[in-house]
Amino acid sequence: MRSMVIASATFLAVPLMASCSGSDPDDEATATASGALGQCPHSNLAWATAQNGGAIAMRPISTWVCWLTQAAGRFDGEKGYDVGINVEMRNDGWWWLTTRATQEYGEAACAPRSCFTGDGANDVVWVSTENISTWAGASGGSCDHDQSNAWWGDAATIEQAWPGMPGPGRTAGGGESVDVAQSSNPFGSSILSSNDCQEVDSNYGIRAQANSLFVGTPSGGKACHFTGVPFSVSGNVTLNLGVYTDDAICYFTHIHGKFAGGGEKVRIYPVDAGGGRFLWYARSWQGGSGSSINAKGRCYFYNQWDL
Repeated sequence: MRSMVIASATFLAVPLMASCSGSDPDDEATATASGALGQCPHSNLAWATAQNGGAIAMRPISTWVCWLTQAAGRFDGEKGYDVGINVEMRNDGWWWLTTRATQEYGEAACAPRSCFTGDGANDVVWVSTENISTWAGASGGSCDHDQSNAWWGDAATIEQAWPGMPGPGRTAGGGESVDVAQSSNPFGSSILSSNDCQEVDSNYGIRAQANSLFVGTPSGGKACHFTGVPFSVSGNVTLNLGVYTDDAICYFTHIHGKFAGGGEKVRIYPVDAGGGRFLWYARSWQGGSGSSINAKGRCYFYNQWDL
């Protein structure tokens, strides 16, 4: 029997702002957003935390977009128990942030759909209503991989869980991972995958979960506009992404490693840059019991303008 702990969750409304561009070796469309500064003030964003089995309803699905910004804790997959953190759509019409077990801590951010704009009068802002999901459970001493198509490359596909949700997820090192391969083809699917290659025990597994966000004219044939190259943090690293929060959202596309306690975590968060502006940062922590901690991600402009 597991020891009893108090589950908790909190929700905060906080402010956002700014700009960035760069070359992209993945050949995805990038550009400088003229006139995009301040498109979504930092004060428009909302934040939530949950821990130790707690869960919280964040914002209505119909008017908001929410995404995972921190996963921390001990994911050793006690047999028969769900572990992990996720952001998900529920049938009650709300985005939820959920933790499943003790020694888990999660954070999420939400932005109004009204912050996102495209090219013209026919623009829509859509989020995949299904929680796209894959499950890999290794057994018999071999690796297991699973993958699923997400929306096309004209939508941003956002990693929303680590490492179970639901399921007895267990992380033992770099062999356990979740991943989004963002398509550069506006008519080709992005790919969501889960990998279980280090803890080869059929009692455990790794579940990837994602949502896709589309902004623009349906079937318009335009790839997503990101701020530049994907970012990556490993071990004990803090990285200024150089992107202001009122220009773009930043989110995870990959997580892997052995998460053995509160000393292991990955996080995307805002830092006050002065003058009412905030910059996105990414950070990874690797405690004494953890190993191979890594997270990657992208930053997606609110203004999906015409190139």
